[in-house]
Amino acid sequence: MNGSSWLYLPCTLLAILMASDTVAQHPWYGETASTLECRLLAEMADGRLQQFSLLEAGLIASGVDCPEQLRRHVDHFTTITYQAFLSSDSVASDAAILANELLQRLHRLVLIGDYDPLCTEIDRTLETGSFNCVTATVLFRYLAQLHGVAVMTIGQPDHVFCRIPGYPPITIETTSPQGWIEGEFDLAGPGHFDSLAAFDHAVSTKERVLTDVQLVAKIYYNRAVVLLKANAHAAALPWLLRATGLDPDDALARNNLLACLNNWALEETRSGDFLEAIRLLEQGREILPDYKPLVQNEIYVYLRWADHLAAQRRVLEALQVLDEAFERHPGVPLLDQARTSITQWEGDDDPAIQPAQPRHALHN
Repeated sequence: MNGSSWLYLPCTLLAILMASDTVAQHPWYGETASTLECRLLAEMADGRLQQFSLLEAGLIASGVDCPEQLRRHVDHFTTITYQAFLSSDSVASDAAILANELLQRLHRLVLIGDYDPLCTEIDRTLETGSFNCVTATVLFRYLAQLHGVAVMTIGQPDHVFCRIPGYPPITIETTSPQGWIEGEFDLAGPGHFDSLAAFDHAVSTKERVLTDVQLVAKIYYNRAVVLLKANAHAAALPWLLRATGLDPDDALARNNLLACLNNWALEETRSGDFLEAIRLLEQGREILPDYKPLVQNEIYVYLRWADHLAAQRRVLEALQVLDEAFERHPGVPLLDQARTSITQWEGDDDPAIQPAQPRHALHN
């Protein structure tokens, strides 16, 4: 997920928006945030969790928006795990041994359902026992924090897990009670989810150590991917904005944000809302100006818009649209051709539509 050469949503803008009293209504999010989530987003704007615990942050990012419900989930998790250790005869002091015991007890007490790549909400995991790599890792890392075990969260494309540094390092595959592995870690095992589609920009396979805020961002990302699979672009956008804003180095999330904006714009074009289509493409080009599908589709939208107006005998308006398009994209032959013969312009001369291929790959 290393994408340092990309252009992305600046953290300074994110911090300003999150700290604002009007953050819940700001169009940057695309969806109103609850009061509880606004507090969390404002806290995470500087990349740290302070007043909220990792468990609380994960629950809020999962959609828990009621303080009473939040408290109930936290109390439930704390009670069952605390009582388990009160009744335990273990007095392990070695971090690796204790981490292994924590992992086994987590699966015996909480992660009692099935591995489910689509189970990306912490509250759903606590209620049903089903889990994916993100929910399992959030709960394990939080449990490790409670017991003073220092573990790192490791992110790779489509997957997260934990590791205890040392020689050799100990990898903890949180989706398995037998996930305590010394030395090198093979991601071909349970918990890894292959990508469903390629994308124009390759995503680095380099590991990253994730902060708790970046781990919470994976919850938002996974929620977006579920919606993208259903072509629910408008619903997915706010979660992708949160994911990329909280973790600007997550190239996979950024790729899907661009694909979401691009493909949503094509939908708006087909429905005749050309202004909205242009606005969405502009939003994408602010993130990555030279992203090819956005550039080509903006030309396509302008041509469709002019054709639509010309078909209604609104020739002057059609020419104005083409003038604007030419200012933004000088030297494009199709724009010149459309201007000289606007009423005879044929759809066969369309530039190739460039649907973006989102990598519908969950972090699981």
